[in-house]
This record gives sequence, structure tokens and C-alpha cells, in this order.
Amino acid sequence: MDLMSIEIGLCQCGCGGKPKIADRTDFKRGYLKGVPYRYLQGHATRPTGEPYIVDSVTGCWNWNFGIHGNGYGVISINFIQQYAHVYMWEKDNGPTPSGKELDHKCKNRKCCNPDHLEPVTHAENTRRGKSPFKWEDVNEIRSTCKTLADRKIFAKKFSVTTHCIGSILRGERWSKP
Repeated sequence: MDLMSIEIGLCQCGCGGKPKIADRTDFKRGYLKGVPYRYLQGHATRPTGEPYIVDSVTGCWNWNFGIHGNGYGVISINFIQQYAHVYMWEKDNGPTPSGKELDHKCKNRKCCNPDHLEPVTHAENTRRGKSPFKWEDVNEIRSTCKTLADRKIFAKKFSVTTHCIGSILRGERWSKP
């Protein structure tokens, strides 16, 4: 939405409401006596525009509205707050399977692209959360790591042990998609 196209005298968040007329001038706040306020009360902090912005490089849909203190996007539906990535997943795929939680394969907490989410067990999600790897790294390790020398190279590259690389190769970590 182009804010320049919103008529003067209407709430600038785009809701179409008519704000009150300022009863005093306050230059610090941008009020001018006799001129309507820019927003209805509480609307100045409302998000405008698109709910997410697509990153053309990563394919992530970066949430453009509220962000929780833990870094995940949040949305309020019928006055109930929930994580944006869960909302977007369930909109496309239905409820998250029982006993599973959604893992960001891209490791970007603001991402709400359902293609970047995977239902996994809590234990798997915890393991991945502490991991320095992304899916591309795991796939590269599995496709090119054939010898102990290769394990050492990857271990050095990711600052992990050769045992960690072996766990990935055996499917003990990063269960195969």
C-alpha cells in the first residue's frame, strides 16, 4: 500500500477510519490544532504493507510484522497470538503432526516460507538448533565425504569433530529428509 495514496483526514495505517481533530498544536508530536491526527488511537504501530518480504537470494519469506523477543515472527488471529511460521505452515499443510514441531531448515527464525519448514521431533529440532550446519552442508557432506581425510576437512570447516561428521553420515544427526 502506498501511503501517499491515502487521503488526508483518514487514518494513515490504511484502515479508512477518521481520526479525531487535534485540539492543540504539538510540533514535537506532529500535531497541528484543527488538523486531523495521522492515525486513530493505537493504529500508529499497526503494520502496513505485506506480511512478509521474499529474499530473492535465500527464498526466505521474512516476516514483516511483529517479531517476538526470541526472534520468531508473530501474528494475532482472533486475538490469539501465534508464531507466523506455524500459521503459514498450517494454512498450506494443515495442523502440525502430533508429537512434532516445525524446524526452520534455513535456520532463519523470521522465515515463514512453508517450504523451509519441516515437522520433526523435539529432540531432532534441539539437535539441529545447536548445529552449525544447514541442509545444503549436510547434503554436501553426505555426497562428497568418503574418507577419513574428507571427514577431517569438513570437521575443520565447521569447527566440529570428525565423530560429528560421522554421525551425520550414519544418519544419527540430521535425519534424512
